Amino acid sequence: MVPQINNSPSTGQRSLIKAFTIRSIPVGNAGTTLRFLLSLAALAQGKTILEGSERMATRPNQDLIEALKGQGIDAQQLGLRFIVNGGTLRGGNL
Repeated sequence: MVPQINNSPSTGQRSLIKAFTIRSIPVGNAGTTLRFLLSLAALAQGKTILEGSERMATRPNQDLIEALKGQGIDAQQLGLRFIVNGGTLRGGNL
C-alpha cells in the first residue's frame, strides 16, 4: 500500500502519516522501538505519546530529542512519557 500525503491546511506542511488527534503507544523497556517511534512520530501530524517503563526514563534519549527539536519538532520527555508534536519536520543537516 502506498502512503497518502496529507497537506495541512493550517501550516502548509506535508505529512506521509495520516493525522490523528492523539496517539498513545506503550513501549515498555524497548529502547530501539522508542527511538524509532520518536523519529517516526516527527513525521506524523498531531501529538504522539510514547509511554516507557521506569528504566526507559533513565536511558540516554536526550540527544535524539534535541536533534528532533533542532529540526523544528516539539519533542520532550516528561517522566515516563515521551511526547512528540509532529508534522513540522524541516529537514536539512543535523
